[in-house]
Amino acid sequence: TPKKTPKREFSSCLNNLLQQGRTVFNLKLEGETCLYDDHLPCSTEQAQQKIIIIRPIRHGAQRIGSLVVIKFGGAFNLDALVLLETALSCATIELLKRESKNNTKEIYKQTLARTAIQALSFSEKQIVDKLISELNHKDECIIIARKLAKSLNVSHSVLICALRKLESAGLIKSRSLGAKGTHISLLNPYLRSSI
Repeated sequence: TPKKTPKREFSSCLNNLLQQGRTVFNLKLEGETCLYDDHLPCSTEQAQQKIIIIRPIRHGAQRIGSLVVIKFGGAFNLDALVLLETALSCATIELLKRESKNNTKEIYKQTLARTAIQALSFSEKQIVDKLISELNHKDECIIIARKLAKSLNVSHSVLICALRKLESAGLIKSRSLGAKGTHISLLNPYLRSSI
């Protein structure tokens, strides 16, 4: 398994600047505290004079990230600012690609859930409704198929057919536990809103 990189905690000073959500150019920060970590000292005299640029990355009116550039010593010159704009464009494109992929996956899941529900009969939709109430805002539950079918006045075979349809659509996963019942795992959270 790949090793997870530990989440980087920025210093309180940098966090405060990032939360403002505005562009900051050539801001001079002095002090011995490192901008990346409150507990690390900046070792050299030059490093204690930090010049910072923060450019929010926006998609429409929404801020989706920030580009932070820190220089030790003198201010950023015009060439550095041009390079920063290029880096900002690249970072924006990359973040938008990721956001687009995530949105596409979510839209696919929603469409899949809606289409699967539309293909069910009235009795099968009742079963799904009851199943969702059995899940009770959790992602898994154990049902006793015969009792559930009896409570809805449907046959056991109709219930099994409904479960198979949901499973083949990738919305749930069911596993028989023998006399204990059937373990149901919700794989697609949009099943709840589609019924």
